[in-house]
Amino acid sequence: MNYWIFKANPVLYDVEANIRMGNPPRGWKVSRYRNEIKAGDTVFLWLTGSLRGIFAMLEITSAPYHLPHNPSDPYWSDIYKVDVRLLKHFPLLDAEFLKLIPGLQNLSTFHGYQAATNFKVTPSEGEIITKLIG
Repeated sequence: MNYWIFKANPVLYDVEANIRMGNPPRGWKVSRYRNEIKAGDTVFLWLTGSLRGIFAMLEITSAPYHLPHNPSDPYWSDIYKVDVRLLKHFPLLDAEFLKLIPGLQNLSTFHGYQAATNFKVTPSEGEIITKLIG
């Protein structure tokens, strides 16, 4: 099993509000690591914006699959998605708080290419985050 962070931009889709209304996400875009992400992996959803951090945990329930271009929609491009299942929704674990936790200082969302959707999480980081969630 692998651990991942998938970013959630509330300007594009307010996943947190949808979870609260009983409509959790059923799928998520995969922009990177298509050959590594697999069913059974754990995802931590990362809220972007001024209040950023982890607010939900998902399980991936499918391999990444291709959704081809829709010619009738000029804004639709080829994408890959995975099916997901909500495991837990919880109060935001703020990024500044997470940076103070031993073993999480190098979390992938703190460094590197920030415009991406999917980020690797090491097994030890995944275990630490899982314990924080409870």
